[in-house]
Amino acid sequence: MKSIRIICCLTAAAVSVMLLSLPVAEAKQRYIAKRPGEVIFLRGLANIFSLGLDTLSDELKKYGVYSYVHNHKAWEKVGQQLIAKSRKGQLSYPVIIIGHSLGAGASPKLATMLGREGIAVQYMVMLDAVEPLPVTNYVQDAVNFYLPKRRGQNLITPSGNFGGKFANINVKERLQGIDHFNIDENEILRGQMTKHIFELIEAEEAELKSEGR
Repeated sequence: MKSIRIICCLTAAAVSVMLLSLPVAEAKQRYIAKRPGEVIFLRGLANIFSLGLDTLSDELKKYGVYSYVHNHKAWEKVGQQLIAKSRKGQLSYPVIIIGHSLGAGASPKLATMLGREGIAVQYMVMLDAVEPLPVTNYVQDAVNFYLPKRRGQNLITPSGNFGGKFANINVKERLQGIDHFNIDENEILRGQMTKHIFELIEAEEAELKSEGR
């Protein structure tokens, strides 16, 4: 019996050594974009809302677009990352920002931060911002899909030197059953955003091709 126990212990030890010597599984490969552009989504409160942004981001990734979702509080960190890429010559255009709720309110802050470093934002979408800020001249095209509130406090306004396009669109007048908590999931709005995103990407691809890049 003693010899059997010794053999069992030796066998267990051998198995442990074999398991420890097995190669560790490779980490999941980092997503690599195949098309130009930087699409940044900013969620609202606590990452439990705005999940429609995750859905849209995943759809864009399927087509090779660089697209990531962040909490609204991370707008400054996101800006720093994009600025660092730009300084290394690694930033890809068009730069697009889409935010919902508090994320929509943070979108102009991010756009202004980038603009001050010479990075233009081609397209910015705000989905029912809680407190929208004035749109600066660093944004070429800004769209605010909003639900009306008293005194129009959720409308965007252009800054004094703004030279791009901007629009405030009352979705309550156009879409049934829409509210603050499902506006990011609306298929009609998602379709409009997706269409314009790919128009911008395809225009950039055509320009790069004409330049031989």
